[in-house]
Amino acid sequence: MDRSFGIDFAVRVVDDDAIRQLTRWALRSKARVDRNIVPGGQGLWAFGLREHAELVKELVAKARADLAVSLTHLRPKSHRPNPGPGLECRDGLRLPLGVEGAGLVADLREINRVLAEFPVVPALEPLQWVRRVPACDPRRDDLERAVAHLLADADADVACGEIGISYPAKYFEGPDVHRYRGSLNATAVDTSELMLDTIGDVLRPIPAEERLRALRAGHIDGYYENDESRSDGMSALQWIAAEVDLEGTRHILLDGSDSRSATNTCAMSTGWCAGHSTARHRGRPPRRRPPGPVR
Repeated sequence: MDRSFGIDFAVRVVDDDAIRQLTRWALRSKARVDRNIVPGGQGLWAFGLREHAELVKELVAKARADLAVSLTHLRPKSHRPNPGPGLECRDGLRLPLGVEGAGLVADLREINRVLAEFPVVPALEPLQWVRRVPACDPRRDDLERAVAHLLADADADVACGEIGISYPAKYFEGPDVHRYRGSLNATAVDTSELMLDTIGDVLRPIPAEERLRALRAGHIDGYYENDESRSDGMSALQWIAAEVDLEGTRHILLDGSDSRSATNTCAMSTGWCAGHSTARHRGRPPRRRPPGPVR
């Protein structure tokens, strides 16, 4: 599955001054998701997008009035010279298509033509500065090895790397987590504060090549004060965020999602993203302690 399909279509067809909704992930070892809605629409930079530092996951906007495409619901008509329907662009694309066989096939062909032949709108190029890293990308082995060493020792000698605890997306809304329970490498997890050492202490005795596998197989769920949880057997890897510089590209592991940015940043699924390294990573950066407990 091409998880950049929706955004790749958007940057070629939407009106860059009529963006109604933007959802983005901050690319840091401590994840943050922002969703901004402007019903009347506004320009991309009015949303405060930070260059090379955020992965845009969702964009809702109007198509350009001068768009020379032959999609059923985007063609200007005598009674509707500028239909300008809202396009919802995420991993996929939500767009009205023809309902009859010939019209549907024609619309699908036209979407392929837009992706192959239409240039990216210059004002929307920043939306492609951060890209997901495909599951088959050869860099992933090196990235996973770096994360495995960081899991055992957050101050390990891994160039330009850091790691921390991060809330999975399911917990962005709702009450504060009161307790964390689960199992990791056949070891029970039951704590009121999920710290990096909570996970690291279990993983250190394991060979480096087995640590991420243990995280994927293990599970941790957050429980509210009433002892209810928003998840059931959530992979322990989804509570980890990591940042690794590799070959001049910054890679971010967030909530199991992959991306990379054109400064060069990446994320893994439980995901990697990539983009170009920023100036703060010149030479050997100071190694930082992992962030404190999740609140």
